[in-house]
Amino acid sequence: MSIQQDQATDSVWTIGFDDKEERSGDALMDGAGERYRTLTTWLRCSLWLCGMVALLSFGCNLCLLLFLHGLEDGTVAEGDGMYLLIDKVIALKTLGAPVSILVTSFASVLSLRWFYLSHGFGRQHGLRLQQPARSTVLFYFIPVLNLWKPYLALREVFNEAVPCSGSRWLLPVWWGCWVLFQSLSWLAFRLVQDTDELVALMDMLLARLLADGAALPLLIMFMLVVRRLGTALLAMPSRAAS
Repeated sequence: MSIQQDQATDSVWTIGFDDKEERSGDALMDGAGERYRTLTTWLRCSLWLCGMVALLSFGCNLCLLLFLHGLEDGTVAEGDGMYLLIDKVIALKTLGAPVSILVTSFASVLSLRWFYLSHGFGRQHGLRLQQPARSTVLFYFIPVLNLWKPYLALREVFNEAVPCSGSRWLLPVWWGCWVLFQSLSWLAFRLVQDTDELVALMDMLLARLLADGAALPLLIMFMLVVRRLGTALLAMPSRAAS
């Protein structure tokens, strides 16, 4: 801030901002945008990895389910080549389990961080948001409330930031896929406790197969939401400047 006295009258004072202070404000804004862009890129890459893991898990569970059906019907005889294939599938699932946990955990942390920063980034650029930023993260850890509370907070940001109404369908479709995936995952987890019998094991594999199948459209919808909302938020400073 600079205060200068008019030399002609010695009574008129002018108050203005130095160029250095203005440049520091622009640099701060550019830095926030760059961090948000980097986080968005990392999130999209992690979602691609989750998609490949879900596709691999879907294929393995499908092979195991078909094998168990063959055992039940008597169409698979001991010593068939199917046994060798199933051994490889089981080994692949064993090796892929820790990778799946690591990739999913990493994507989950990035997603929550992205939700929070999207809300804060939008508010910083003038979006009139009623929900607090913590609602995009906190309610994910509260049972029952996590079925709609985070969605309301993110929908508010999406509707304010995305000018095109033709993209509004992305958010509810993505959230519906998320609720379906969570329900099927919970069902598969419950069925794991009753896998002593062949029929129970087949039911568990079927539930996991359906959960993996629901994960694929979920990830596709989420990637579209991240791309659309991220692009809209990053374009806001340029629109404001114009």
